Amino acid sequence: MAASLLRRDKKSTAAHLKADLKRTDNSSGLRQLQELLDSVLNPERGSDPEALEWCKWLLAGGDGFDEFCRTVRSYDNATLCGLVWTANFVAYRCRTCGISPCMSLCAECFNNGDHTGHDFNMFRSQAGGACDCGDGNVMRESGFCSRHRLKTGENVPSVPRDLLLMSEMVLPRFIITIIQYLRDGYTEPESAADRDLQKVLQQLEAHISFLEELTKMGGAMRTVLTKILTNQQTFKELSMGQEENVYAKRNYEKYLSALKSSGLVSVEEKGAGGAGAADTPAGAGALSLLGATAAASLEDSSKEEDQDGLQGVGQRKRVKLSSSTKDPSIMDTLKHKCFLEELLFWTIKYEFPQKMVTFLLNMLPDQDYKITFTKTFVQHYAFIMKTLMKSHESDTMSNRIVHISVQLFSNEELARHVTEECQLLDIMVTVLLYMMESCLIKSELQDEENNRHVVVNCGEALLKNNTYWPLVSDFINILSHQSVAKRFLEDHSLLLLWMSFVSFFQGMNLNKRELNEHVEFESQTYYAAFAAELEACAQPMWGLLTHCKVKETQEYTKTVVRYCLETLQMWFDAIGFVDEPSLNQLTFHLPLHRYYAMFLSKGVKCQGLDLDSLLPDQEMLMKIMVHPLQIQASLSEIHSNMWVRNGLQIKGQAMTYVQSHFCNSMIDPDIYLLQVCASRLDPDYFISSVFERFKVVDLLTMASQHQNAVLDSEQERPMLEGALTFLVILCSLRIHLGMSDDEILRAEMVSQLCMNDRTHSSLLDLIPENPNPKSGVVPGSCSFEEMLSAVADFKAPVFEPGGSMQQGMYTPKADVWEKEFDPIMVILRTVYRRDVQSAMDRYAAFLKQSGIHTGNPWPPYKERTPLHPCYKGLVRLLHCKTLHIVIFTLLYKIWMDHQNMSEHVLCMVLYLIELGLDNQVHDDKVEEEPCIEEHCHDSWFPGTSLLSNLHHVINFVRVRVPETAPEVERKRERERERETPPSTSSESTTFGQSSRRLTGNWRENLREAQVFSLVAERRRKFQEIINRSNHEASQAVRPKSSSSRWLPPGSPPQLVTEILEIRESMLSLLVKLHQKLSAKQNSLSLSWLAEVDPAHHAHGDGLTAIERILAKAAARSRHSKRCLQEICGKVCPPIPPKKNSPGDKKSMDKEERRQRARERQQKLLAEFASRQKSFMETAMDVESPETDAVMDMGSAEPLDSEVLYDCVICGQSGPSTEDRPTGLVVLLQASSEHFTCVVKVLYSLQYTQALAALSIRFSREERLAWSNTGAAKKNMPNSDKSWESLLGQVISELTKAKDVFDTNSEETFVLSSSVWSPQSIEFSLQQFCLPFLRLSCLLQHHLYGDSLPGCLVEEEFSLLTGCLGLTGSVQSSGAMSSAACLEWNISAFDLISQWCSEVFGLSDTPAQQSVSLLVQNPQWAAPRLLHLPDNYNTIFQYYHRKSCTSCSKTPKDPALCLVCGAFVCLKGHCCKQQGVCECVLHSQHCGAATGIFLLINASVIIIIRGHRFCLWGSVYLDAHGEEDRDLRRGKPLYLCEERYRVLEQQWVSHTFDHINKRWGPHYNGL
Repeated sequence: MAASLLRRDKKSTAAHLKADLKRTDNSSGLRQLQELLDSVLNPERGSDPEALEWCKWLLAGGDGFDEFCRTVRSYDNATLCGLVWTANFVAYRCRTCGISPCMSLCAECFNNGDHTGHDFNMFRSQAGGACDCGDGNVMRESGFCSRHRLKTGENVPSVPRDLLLMSEMVLPRFIITIIQYLRDGYTEPESAADRDLQKVLQQLEAHISFLEELTKMGGAMRTVLTKILTNQQTFKELSMGQEENVYAKRNYEKYLSALKSSGLVSVEEKGAGGAGAADTPAGAGALSLLGATAAASLEDSSKEEDQDGLQGVGQRKRVKLSSSTKDPSIMDTLKHKCFLEELLFWTIKYEFPQKMVTFLLNMLPDQDYKITFTKTFVQHYAFIMKTLMKSHESDTMSNRIVHISVQLFSNEELARHVTEECQLLDIMVTVLLYMMESCLIKSELQDEENNRHVVVNCGEALLKNNTYWPLVSDFINILSHQSVAKRFLEDHSLLLLWMSFVSFFQGMNLNKRELNEHVEFESQTYYAAFAAELEACAQPMWGLLTHCKVKETQEYTKTVVRYCLETLQMWFDAIGFVDEPSLNQLTFHLPLHRYYAMFLSKGVKCQGLDLDSLLPDQEMLMKIMVHPLQIQASLSEIHSNMWVRNGLQIKGQAMTYVQSHFCNSMIDPDIYLLQVCASRLDPDYFISSVFERFKVVDLLTMASQHQNAVLDSEQERPMLEGALTFLVILCSLRIHLGMSDDEILRAEMVSQLCMNDRTHSSLLDLIPENPNPKSGVVPGSCSFEEMLSAVADFKAPVFEPGGSMQQGMYTPKADVWEKEFDPIMVILRTVYRRDVQSAMDRYAAFLKQSGIHTGNPWPPYKERTPLHPCYKGLVRLLHCKTLHIVIFTLLYKIWMDHQNMSEHVLCMVLYLIELGLDNQVHDDKVEEEPCIEEHCHDSWFPGTSLLSNLHHVINFVRVRVPETAPEVERKRERERERETPPSTSSESTTFGQSSRRLTGNWRENLREAQVFSLVAERRRKFQEIINRSNHEASQAVRPKSSSSRWLPPGSPPQLVTEILEIRESMLSLLVKLHQKLSAKQNSLSLSWLAEVDPAHHAHGDGLTAIERILAKAAARSRHSKRCLQEICGKVCPPIPPKKNSPGDKKSMDKEERRQRARERQQKLLAEFASRQKSFMETAMDVESPETDAVMDMGSAEPLDSEVLYDCVICGQSGPSTEDRPTGLVVLLQASSEHFTCVVKVLYSLQYTQALAALSIRFSREERLAWSNTGAAKKNMPNSDKSWESLLGQVISELTKAKDVFDTNSEETFVLSSSVWSPQSIEFSLQQFCLPFLRLSCLLQHHLYGDSLPGCLVEEEFSLLTGCLGLTGSVQSSGAMSSAACLEWNISAFDLISQWCSEVFGLSDTPAQQSVSLLVQNPQWAAPRLLHLPDNYNTIFQYYHRKSCTSCSKTPKDPALCLVCGAFVCLKGHCCKQQGVCECVLHSQHCGAATGIFLLINASVIIIIRGHRFCLWGSVYLDAHGEEDRDLRRGKPLYLCEERYRVLEQQWVSHTFDHINKRWGPHYNGL
C-alpha cells in the first residue's frame, strides 16, 4: 500500500488521506498514513529532502503549503510577540517599562510603542533573546506596541477541526524521527570528535528548520505542537520502539547508555540499585561542608575521577548533605516522560545547538508549553551543569543556556510556580554547591598546616573562564522576584547551605608577601577571584537585600545575621584563628564578613532593628575586625612598595578592591564593619590595634631617633599617613551610618566630578550601582539626572583648533566646590593616587579664580551627617587617651622636625582633632571600665575628653632611645649630680602594679574575663612599645659611656632610657606650629581670639586649619580660651622696635647691592636692543668692509666647485647634472595687459555658451525666425559684434547635430510661452555672462590691487566690462550691447562653427543629456557632503540589515560614503578585488583616493587618504553631547551640525592631513 501511495502524486495522496481521516471510521486512513510515514520517515534512510516535501504536502492536506501557512496564521490567537533572536541581533531595553531587568524588545515592537522620554537603550545581544512585548509579567502594558496592546486572541475565530487534522497525525512521527536521529548519532566526546556531532546536527538542520517554520505559523500551530511534545502516552508508544523494529530498539538502548554516561539513572534503576544510597541520612546538615566533608573531598580526590570528568559528583552523593529532603536525588536522577523532555536532554547533550534552542524558544508564547518546558528545564538543571563543565566551548554554551533561562526565570509568576512545585531554589543552590566543590583546595590562611578550611582554586578553568556564570545569573534572576526571595529567606536550612557555598570563597586567592626575591611568574588569578566574589556572592546578596527594606522583614535579617555569625565562627575555628593575623598574608576576599555587614546595615537603616541585638560578644567582635583591618593596612603596605616583589598583580588587586564596580561590595562593607567594631570595642584597644597593624608603633615616640624592626625608613612615612588617613575615613565616613540614599548618590557624584570633569556615561559607570540603581524610576528617591543637574554644570562639546573633538562634559558647580568638596570621599574612591592630586589642583584653581584663597590650599574640612543613634559609640575613638597621646606625639615630632613627618601627617592629625571637637561625647553614664586605674595612659591625661585634654600640659616623658641619639648626648653634658625631675606623664603609675577588682555588676563569666585580659594585654603592649612603662623606667640604670662597651660592626646601637622635658600641651604645640608655618614669631596675637570667626576659615592652608581648630576650642571651652590666651601671651610677646645692629646693616647692604645689579642689567639690555635695531635698519643699504674683502678674495680664485641647488619639496641640496637635471622655478609677474587678453578670449567663449544656452530655450518657430535674421545680418559690417548674426550662426550650426533641438524637456521650454524680444535676449545674455565678469574683476583686484567700485544693479554689466578693459568707456547697461565687448582674433563665424561641431559628438548620447550640457547653470554651489537625518536611528534601521550588492548578504560592517551616498562593505571579503577591499576601491573611484565613510554599526567616521586612514570621530552625539562609538550604550544619537560642518570644511579645504594626527596604514584591508 505504501509503495502505491509513494508512486502517486503527493498532492492527490495528501488530499485522499485527509478525506479518509475525516470520516467517522478512519481506521483505513490511519493505517495507510502510518504505512506511508513508516516508509517516508524511516531514520535508517538518513536525512532525505523528499521526506520533508511529503510532510509539507501531508500537513497541507492537498492544498499548497504556502496557502496552508497563510490559512493557519489567520487563526493566530497569540497576544505575545515572542520573536527569538540570536547573538549580535539589535534589540531594545526600556527600563521605564520593564518589570524585570532582563526585559527586551525587538526593533519592530519598540518602534511601534510609545517610549518617549523613557530610559531606554539599543543593544547588540550577546547571548540571544526573545521579544517580551505583550507579556505583562515582564513589562508594563503601557510599553506594549500597538499590535500587542490589543487582545488579539479575543477576536480570532476558532480553528476548524479539519485544518490541523493532518498535523496532529504526522508531526508525532516527524518528531520521533528527529529523536531517533539524535539517539543514533550520539557518541561520547571522549570517543568521537566534535565534528561527528556537528555532522549529525547538519543532517538534522533541515528537519529542525521545518519545526521552526511551523512555530512561526502562530498560536494555532503552536497549540498542536505543545500537545504533541507534552503527550506522555504518545511518547511511551513511540519512544521505546516496537519489538519488531530492531533499529528503534537499539537506539533506545543508546539513549539509556547516554543517561548512564552522564552520571544519571532512571527512577526505576535508582529504586533497584540505589538502596544502599538511600540509607544516607538526608538531614546531615549543610554546615558540615565547611569542615569534615569538605576536607574529605580533598583526601579522596584521587578516587573521585569518573568518566564524565566531574570528580564523581554523582558518586559522592553530596546532595545528601542538603537541607532539603523533598528530592534527595537532584544530581543523579532523571526520567523522561514526553518528547519535550527527551528533546531538551539531547539539546543539552549536543551542547545547545542554535537551531534547537531557537525552536524551543519559539514555542514559548504558548503558555501551557512555557510552564511544561520550564519544569523540564529545572528537572535537567544538574545535567546542564555537568555538561557545561565538560564542554570545550563553555562560552558559547553559557550564552545559549542564558538565552533560554532568562526567558523562563524573568517571569515572577512562573518562577514562583516552579519554586513551589519543582524545588527550584534547592536545585539551584545544590547545583552551584556541587559545581564549586569540583575545584576546592586546602586553605593556607593563618595556620597552614592545621587549616581545615577549603576554598575554591582560582586557577581552575571553572573560575578563570567564568563557567559558573550562567547558573549564578539564573540564581540572581530568580532572587529579583520578591516571592521567591522571601521563600529563600524563610528556608533556614537552605540559608545554611548557601552560607556553606559562600564560605568556599572566604579567604580565596591568598597572597603571601615575597621578602627575598621577585616572583618568577605573576599569577593573574585575581581577575577570577574578584569576578567570582562579585557575581557568585555579592550580586545574590544585593538581590536579597532589596527585599529586606521594611519592618515586616525583620526576621529575615535576623536569620541571615545569625547564620552569618555561626558560619564565621566555624570559619575561625577551621583556620585556627586565635587573636592575631598571620604575618605577610593577605586576602581581599571576605564575603562572609560582607554579608554580615550589609545585613547589619540594612537592618538598622531600614528595618528599625537595634544594633546590639544583632552583635556578638566582645571576643567575636575582636575576631571579626582583624581581617578587614588587615586589608586596610595591606593597602598602605602595597602603596608603600612593601609588596613590590610580588609584582604588578598585587597593585592590580588593591586597585580592583576600591574600583567603582567592586567598592560597594568590598571596601564599603569592610569599612562599615570596622566602624561597628570600633563603636562597641574599647577605643584604646581599637586605636592601638590600628597602629600595630600599620606597623608604626615604633615611630610613635617623642625621641628624635628610633628603631623599627619591621619597616624600612622610607616606608614609615607612607605607612603612618595610611594609618592616620584610615582613622579619618573611619571616623568621618557616613555611607552606612546615617546618610540617606540620595545623600550617598550626591556624595558619590561630587567626589567623581571633583577628580575630573566627566562625561555622562563615564559618571554612570563610576558611581556604584548599589544601593542606588542609576536607571529606571525608584519611588521616593532622587533620580540620577536630577541629582546631576543639581551638582554639575554641562559644558557643551567643542571642536578645538588643533583637531581634537571635546565631548559634552559635566563640571562641578561653584557651590559644590565651596560647600561639598570632600577630600576624604575622594581618597576613598580613588583608584589612582594621581586623582587625589587632580582634585586638589582643581580645588586650588577654583579658590584662586573666586578670590577665596590664592595660595596652596589644604584639603578642606567638611561637616559630617549626624550619626545614627546606634553608632554613637564610634565617637569614643576620638575621645580616647591612646589617640590623644598619638596626636600629642605627632604634633611634637612635627614641631621638632623629626624625620618621616610630612604635611599630610599634620593635615590628618588636625582633621582628627577637628572631628573630635565637632563630635563630643555627651554621656552622663559612668565609664564602662571596672576601674579607672585600668587605663594605660591615665598619667598622660586626666580624662578622655579631647576638649579637656587639649590644654593639659605634659611636662616629662620617658623614652627609649639609641645611645647615639641627641637626647643622650645632651644628657651627658648635664651635671651628673642633678636630680631627675619628677614625671607627670604616664610613667607615674605602673601598669603591671595596677590591680583589678571585679565586684558587683563587673563580675562576668570566664569568657568576659578573657576578653578583658586580651584588652589589657594589647594596652600593655602598646604602652610598652610607644613610651615604655614606669616599671621599665624605674628599673633602668643610667648607662655607662658607650666608649667603654665593645659592639660588633654593623650592629644596631643599644637602647637606653631617657627623660625628655616637654612642658607642652596640644594647644601650645598648635600655636607653635602656627608660628612655624607662618614663619612669624607673633603669628597669633592676644586680640586674635576676639576677632576670629570659624565660619571664615572654611578654605585655606595649614594656618587656616590651625586657626579654625583654636577658634573652635576657645569657643567651646572657657578654660581652653584662657589657656590659649596665656600661651599667646607667653609665646608671642610684643616686640619693641630695635636699633639697626651690624647684622641688620649687612643685610641691608646686601639687598642694596642686588638692586643696583638689577638696574645695571636692565640698562645693558636696553642698550643692546637699541644697537640691534639700528643695525637691522642699515644692513640692507650699507655693506660692511669685511663683506667686501671676503667677496674680493673669493673672486681672485677660480670657482671650481659646482653650483648647488636647494629643492623646495624635499629640502635636499645638490648639483644639476645631465642625468639628474635640476629645474629652476622663476616667478614672473604678469602684467595687466596679459590679464586683459586672457579675459577677452574667455569672454568670447562665455558669450558663445550663452548663445547656445539661449537657443535651446526658443521654440522651433523662434529658432527659425532668429536664424533667418542672423543670416541676413551676417554680411553686414561688424557682424561679428552683432548678437543677431552670431545667434543665427549658432542655431544653424547646432541644427546639424542630431536631436539637439528635438527634446521636449520642460526645462527647455520654461520661457517659450513668452515672446523673445531683442531686449529680453540682450538681458539674458548679460545675466549669463555676469558671474564670469564678477570673478574676473575680483581676481584682477587681488592680483593688481585695482579698486572694486560700487554701482547700481542695472549698471553692473557696463561697469564690470569697463573695469576689465572690454569696452573703451563705461556705458549704461540699457544702451550698450553685450556683443560690443567681443574681440575676435580670427573669424568669429569659423570659430563658432568649430566649437559647435564638438556638440555633434553627443549624438550617441540621449537627447536629454545633450541638452543638459548646453543649458548651463552658471550658479555654482560649493561642494557638500550628504544631507544626513537628524536622528541616527533613521540611518541605522535602514542600513544595518541592508544586503550587500555583491553577495546579497548582510555585511558585518556596513559603511556609507558621505560624498556620493554609496553603500559599501568595510573589510568585506565578498567585495574584494585584486586584494583591495571595497572602501579603499571606492575612495579611489569616488574621491581620487580620498574617502569619507560613516560606519553604520559604530556611528563613527573614517577618513581614507591614499594608503593611510584615520578615525575622525562621530558627528552624532547623544543628549549629553557624547559620542557612542560602536553603539555600546545604545542611547539615541542626534546630528551635531557643528561637527558636520567641520568635517565638510576639512574635506573642501583638503586639510585632513594637517588637522588629524592619528593616521595609520590600512594595507588595502578596509
